[in-house]
Amino acid sequence: MNKNNFPKISIVTPSYNQGQYIEQTIQSVLGQDYPNLEYIIIDGGSTDNSGEIIKKYEKHLAYWVSEKDKGQSDAINKGISRATGEIFNWLNSDDFYSPGVLQEVANSFSAGVDVVCGKVRFHYADGSTAFTTAFPHSDNVMEVISSTKFVQQSTFFPLKFIKEVNGVNPELHYSMDFELWLKYLFIYGLSGVKNNDKVIANFRIHGASKTYLSDNNFFNEWVKIFTSIKSIYNKSIEEQYSQLLGNYKFKIRSVSLDPEIVKEAVARFFYDALVFLYGERNLKMFDTVMHLLDINYLDKRRRSEIKKMKFRRENIPIMFFKKKH
Repeated sequence: MNKNNFPKISIVTPSYNQGQYIEQTIQSVLGQDYPNLEYIIIDGGSTDNSGEIIKKYEKHLAYWVSEKDKGQSDAINKGISRATGEIFNWLNSDDFYSPGVLQEVANSFSAGVDVVCGKVRFHYADGSTAFTTAFPHSDNVMEVISSTKFVQQSTFFPLKFIKEVNGVNPELHYSMDFELWLKYLFIYGLSGVKNNDKVIANFRIHGASKTYLSDNNFFNEWVKIFTSIKSIYNKSIEEQYSQLLGNYKFKIRSVSLDPEIVKEAVARFFYDALVFLYGERNLKMFDTVMHLLDINYLDKRRRSEIKKMKFRRENIPIMFFKKKH
């Protein structure tokens, strides 16, 4: 079998102290038996048995290293700098692929698809599992952008695009994958994206996972992302909200989407954020997001809901601040 007849797939696994899971991760990649695989593992200097496990498989790896890094985004970017394939994804060290999926992905790319998206099976600590719905959930790019939903483990991009946008943003530690997805949509839209209805990857939800521990951190980074996107069309935003943004900036060379679509998506996100903040009684962030929202891009129903929330915020401040239990 001539491996050159198959597009090269580069997979990067960022890892840190996931010794109880990483062997299954590695086996799920190597066990694909895909002829033209480039597998790279970037370990952040684990202090458990991760290094010993990785060494067992090093002859099958294109590259691996175990050294201190600046977190997951840094580790992924180290792997990207080593990757040479046509197709790219990263697989975290507590997740694993379903059998035979890399060949399916390769077949789609060979047929002219630009991005392949599949399902993820979630594995919970109690042993139960659940399936995601199809992703993307809509063929309306505005709705896809504003939803903040992204299934990273099952989404494969051209490596050329990944390098074009300089990998993932090191200023993000929770939503760097979602930001990468937004950048693709802003440049290319949805036309080249293909849904695969099979379960591509398996995602563990456990006590030490980011998803389990960090809901608010994800939300706070989403607010940063959409605030920075708004600044593309309103330059004063960066200065006005410099404290919120910190060192973060949504960096992209060009936006091919209609600006009106982007502005509507930003407004829809801020609307959903306000609904969430209202329920949480997060007074300070509610006020910030309210000032960021351009209500003119919302439909009649959402405008009405915003006006109600704003009235209650201004006239019943004590009740608003006291979170319901």
